[in-house]
Amino acid sequence: MAVQTRIQTELKLSFRPDIRFTSEGEGTGRLQGEQFDLPFRKLSAGLQAVIAQMCGPGATEAELKDLISQHDGPMATMFLYQYLSRLAAIVCHTVTLAGQPLATVVPLLFPSPYRFQADAAAAQAHYRLSRFAYQRRDGEMTILESPRGYAKVILHDELAGRLLHGLTAPLTAAELAEADERLDETAALAFLNLLHNGAMLEDPAESEDPALAQWDFHDLLFHSRSRLGRHNYPYGGTGRSQGIFEPLPAVKPAATAQPIPL
Repeated sequence: MAVQTRIQTELKLSFRPDIRFTSEGEGTGRLQGEQFDLPFRKLSAGLQAVIAQMCGPGATEAELKDLISQHDGPMATMFLYQYLSRLAAIVCHTVTLAGQPLATVVPLLFPSPYRFQADAAAAQAHYRLSRFAYQRRDGEMTILESPRGYAKVILHDELAGRLLHGLTAPLTAAELAEADERLDETAALAFLNLLHNGAMLEDPAESEDPALAQWDFHDLLFHSRSRLGRHNYPYGGTGRSQGIFEPLPAVKPAATAQPIPL
């Protein structure tokens, strides 16, 4: 009987895709995104290497520790965690299987209360999708969002979609892993943890808290997307169709050239 090989699971850290770092020499530079421009002073060689790596393909936490230690020595890892804490609202986390991305949780707003928790999901707990979570296409990506969260989840692989389908009913990590022979409980728990950090999993407050239980999905989505606070999307009069469609006339044209006398 053939034995199926479980695929190695890793968690990679990177900055949001819109983040760029511009070095200005002598340990100074600017970290820039759609919503901010952060100046940095006295950056060590190790921190500059870490920032460059996270602006690119990213790395696991262990790899980032090795990277800063190679430049600044082993004691410099404390500075790595200080900077990761300060920049938590722009740090993405990607679950990979055999080096291939499965899903990524991407913070939407900086600054924001978002802080990734590595142990947000528990192995023995039962989880299912929140009634506020929804999946849609964004460009060439499939994403999962919720008006309750401060982050979105990018689904890189069809396996992620299959796992979401299973979460219409409450499952533990071990039960979720049964969806594919390549998965084990560790991989399934890592995926659940991403969803938990994005507020994509059911919270008891959704049915017990009067302030949340009375919201319908579409009402809460409109409420959150029509004001600032939980997202970085444009809203209001953004002029997104300017140059694509002709604007409507300022004065409504007559319905007919031959009015009917009454």
